Amino acid sequence: MSDTVILNEPKITSKEEFFALLKQGETFYSYDVEGLDLSNTSFNGVSLRDLYLKGVNLSGANLSNCDMTETVLLKANLQDANLSKAILFKTVCKDADFTNAKLEDADMREGNFLDAIFLGANLNRAVATHAKFKMANLSYAKIKGAHLDYVSAELANMTGAVITNSMCEYINLKGATLAEADFSGSNLKWAIFSVANAYQGNFSGCDMGNTDLSYANFNEA
Repeated sequence: MSDTVILNEPKITSKEEFFALLKQGETFYSYDVEGLDLSNTSFNGVSLRDLYLKGVNLSGANLSNCDMTETVLLKANLQDANLSKAILFKTVCKDADFTNAKLEDADMREGNFLDAIFLGANLNRAVATHAKFKMANLSYAKIKGAHLDYVSAELANMTGAVITNSMCEYINLKGATLAEADFSGSNLKWAIFSVANAYQGNFSGCDMGNTDLSYANFNEA
């Protein structure tokens, strides 16, 4: 029988304690921060690189221009947060909630957004090449002029999303729900739409060279 004693991680319960530890260079990997209320806090331009912020409440927070490279935001609440021009390179945001968040011009390259919620979010001009959005909810999101090359978005829900004039080469939308989505003017070369439902979608002016449309529903599109 092992004599190893597993100690509970100390829990951070206040914004003041969080900022005091952050100033000391703490990454919070050895702390329990789940449920910590940082809502409506201004982090504008603050470095939040490589932090462990699982389950933190950042709703309404100002995270514009923040560097969050490789930070863990698993199950975090980012509803109505401002992440304009934020760096989310290789950030882990699985199951995070970005409902109505602002992510214009954000760097989301290689990020993990599996099962994340972007309902009504603004991702205009975001750069998300090689990011993972599998099973994410991007319904009615605004994604104009974005870079989505090599994005993995299988089974994602993009109902009513506006993805106009975007770079989407090699995007994988297998099995995705794209009903009434607007892709007009986007580059969709080598995109995968197999088994996707694009009912009443708008693909006018798109470059769809070598696109995989096998078993997809493009009725009234």
